Amino acid sequence: MSKDFIASLISSLLPIFITFLFAWISNRNDQAKRRHVIDDAKQRIELISAYVASQNLVLNDPNELGVIKKTAANELYGIKSFLDNKLQSLEKSSEKSENFFQRFFLLYKMRTWLASLFRVGFFSILLLSVLFTILISSTSFSPSSIQEFGLGFNIVMVVIASIPGILFAMLLRWLTIKFDNPSSTIAKEE
Repeated sequence: MSKDFIASLISSLLPIFITFLFAWISNRNDQAKRRHVIDDAKQRIELISAYVASQNLVLNDPNELGVIKKTAANELYGIKSFLDNKLQSLEKSSEKSENFFQRFFLLYKMRTWLASLFRVGFFSILLLSVLFTILISSTSFSPSSIQEFGLGFNIVMVVIASIPGILFAMLLRWLTIKFDNPSSTIAKEE
């Protein structure tokens, strides 16, 4: 393989790699936040448990011990509600980011066969568009072409040549989303 081909391949696939890297890092951050919240709740529960156990050993008055246990129970309910709310908000934010990538790249089960067909077309055109961009980049960024036309002109020409394939892929993506709703296809058939 030539150096130009490798350079164009890397420049074409680098944005995809960076997108997946940021998604992976975001997923790891969400897991770390969730783990941190759970560990904090466990430490608070252990502290309350140790406090009640030590008060049980020290105090002989059942009324005073009952008040301490009731206070500890209220504190535990507070910890549980805080943990539920925090984990729910973390899950919603995680779902939004995951849902965005799933929705954008159509990585979910289609509800109609027509939507599945358009999704296959979307991925096919997207793949062909990436391969075409790599091919155009490898020929356009040759030293003689850069010397003759300039780097800026070549970049603009590669972008202009790539736009029709990307627009057609976005059209197929739009059609996939439009026909993924079974009720819209049933209503049109009637």
